[in-house]
Amino acid sequence: RERRAEEERRRAEEEKLREMQAAQDAFWASKLEEERKMRERSVSDAERKSKSLEEDKRRMAEKAREEKARAEEEERTRMREEERAREDPHEGEILKEAQVDDLHERERDWQITEEESARVARVQPQRTVPDVSASTFVSEQQRKSDEIARLKKEQEDRLRAL
Repeated sequence: RERRAEEERRRAEEEKLREMQAAQDAFWASKLEEERKMRERSVSDAERKSKSLEEDKRRMAEKAREEKARAEEEERTRMREEERAREDPHEGEILKEAQVDDLHERERDWQITEEESARVARVQPQRTVPDVSASTFVSEQQRKSDEIARLKKEQEDRLRAL
């Protein structure tokens, strides 16, 4: 009997120890779970803050690039205006005149080439004027050039006649 009572008491103690151990395991499991959740929250907060900081840095860099581009464009515009202010107002006319001179020179070279080839072929050269649509300035310059060429030819003819 005593032995049986001892066994029951020991079983009851073991059962009580198992229950206490299970309660303790459950307690520590809940503590570990809470700690894990806290870590996740702090990591996600840190990640959110990190992403927010990265986004802010990116936005600031983009804004700085835009401001730099705007400043560069303003500088280029200012420089263009300064260059225009320094330009000779007659420069455009001079350039047009140079183009006309170049056109006449090419036409003269072409005509000489045509005359030479006609001499070789014993054919009368045909003067062809290239179709050039020109402004009144260019037309006037061309007319003046033609007049000069005509006067030179007349002068050469007079010199030959002497």
